[in-house]
Amino acid sequence: MGERVARIVRVLEENGVFIVAFGDHPESPERCILLQRTLEPTAADRELGHDRVHLSDESGAGMYGGIVGASLSPEALTLTLTDAAKECFGFAEPLVIDLHSAAYEHSALAEALRRVLQPVEVELR
Repeated sequence: MGERVARIVRVLEENGVFIVAFGDHPESPERCILLQRTLEPTAADRELGHDRVHLSDESGAGMYGGIVGASLSPEALTLTLTDAAKECFGFAEPLVIDLHSAAYEHSALAEALRRVLQPVEVELR
C-alpha cells in the first residue's frame, strides 16, 4: 500500500482549474499529491482525455485519469488506481493519504473530491 501523510489540505480554483492539494508541510511541502480538473474543457481537451482528473505528485509525474475509486473517512483518503497510474507513480495499490494531522472540514473535502474526481464515485465512511 502506498501512503502519504497530509498535514495540509487545500481546495482552490485558479486560472480555470479546480485543485485539491495534499501536502506534508503548509509552507514548502516536500511530498504532495495534486488532483486537478479543467473547469471548462474544450473539444480538444475532451478528445485527448484532458477533461478528467489530472493526478500529479512532487516528482512532476502526472497523468489524466488513473483513478477508478475513492473512499474518504475522517482519517484517510484512499484512491484506487489503474495499473497505468500505479506504474507511472510507483505507488502500490491503493494510495492512502493519511489525514490525521490535517485541518480540514470533512463534508467540504468530500464535495471538493466529488467535483474533481467526477465521474468517479467518492465513498464516504
